Amino acid sequence: MNYAQALVPFGVGMWAAHYGFHLLTGAWTIVPVTQNAAIRWIGWAALGEPQWRWTGLRPGVVFPIQIGLVLLGTLGSLAAAYQIAERDDPHHPFRASLPWIVVTVLLAVTAIWILAQPMEMRGMAVGG
Repeated sequence: MNYAQALVPFGVGMWAAHYGFHLLTGAWTIVPVTQNAAIRWIGWAALGEPQWRWTGLRPGVVFPIQIGLVLLGTLGSLAAAYQIAERDDPHHPFRASLPWIVVTVLLAVTAIWILAQPMEMRGMAVGG
């Protein structure tokens, strides 16, 4: 149970990478949405016609940020696993933390692979 806590930094990094994508790629969508809401509420374009071209950063620009967040979380998890191992087995901390290091690295590789997929393909069932 102690070592499971070491996965928290990775989880936070993955969470930040996923939601950061949505935040950064849709940063300016508030402008056309507000313009459209004003048109519907007031009945005329008081704030101008909706500028639907306003979105945010392109996904290709956000991808390195996502990778950085995942790697930062991974490093935090590796450090946490090692610290827990130092407490549990001070004579062989690397050997004690090795299974959790492997799990964390596999999760990081899988996370990067998932983030590299086109957004439309994420979460699709394999094989139908």
